[in-house]
Amino acid sequence: ANAASDNTGINFNFQGIGSGDIASIQGGHLITIDNTGAVCAALGGSGTGTGTWLVTFNPGSVLTVTGLVTIGDAVNVGSIDMMNGGTLRTGGFAIGVEGAIWTPGSGTVELTATNTLPATFLSLFNNLTISAGTTTAAADLTINGNVVTAAGSGIDAGEFTHSVAGNITNDGAFLTGPVGGNSMIILDGTSQQTITNGATGTGHIEHLTVNN
Repeated sequence: ANAASDNTGINFNFQGIGSGDIASIQGGHLITIDNTGAVCAALGGSGTGTGTWLVTFNPGSVLTVTGLVTIGDAVNVGSIDMMNGGTLRTGGFAIGVEGAIWTPGSGTVELTATNTLPATFLSLFNNLTISAGTTTAAADLTINGNVVTAAGSGIDAGEFTHSVAGNITNDGAFLTGPVGGNSMIILDGTSQQTITNGATGTGHIEHLTVNN
C-alpha cells in the first residue's frame, strides 16, 4: 500500500504510515522523523506536487526502511537531512531522476541488505554501519564518524580512496579491493583512531595512510 504525505509539516508518526507501506512524499512537503519506531517498506517521492520534498530527523529518532530509500523522483528533487542526528536503517539507496540533496550531519546510516551505494550524491556519511548483507562502494567515500561492520555482513570498498575520521570496527568482512590493487583507506581524524578486527572479522586494508 502507499501512504502519501498529504499534509506537509506533519510528523512521520502521524502520517498513518506502517511497516507494509511505501512512504510516498509529494513535492514541496516536509516530513519530520520524530520517534524511534518509524518504519515503512520503502521511501521516496510520489512524482506529484511541486518543489523539493524533505525528510528531516530529530535527535535520537530512528527510521527503519526495509527496502530502498529513493531520494528524489521523476518530477522533484528529494532531500534527506540528518543534520541533528538520528538513525536511518535501510536496505539501500537509489537516486531519482531529478536528483538528490543529502545532508549526513551527525546522523548514523545503517545498511541492512546487500546493496551498492550510488556513485553520486551519497559519498559523504557521518557514522556508517553495515549490519547485514554486503555494501559495495561505487566511488570514493568520506566518513566523518565511525565505520562498523557486524558479524555476517561486509563492506566492499573497491578500488577507491576512502577517508575515515573516526574508528573502524570490523566484525564482518572488510574488503578493500584485490591484493596489489590501488584501494586506500585514509585515517584523517583530529585525535587518535583505532582499527579493531573482532573475533569474526575478516579482510584486509590494501593501503593505509594515517593523517591525523
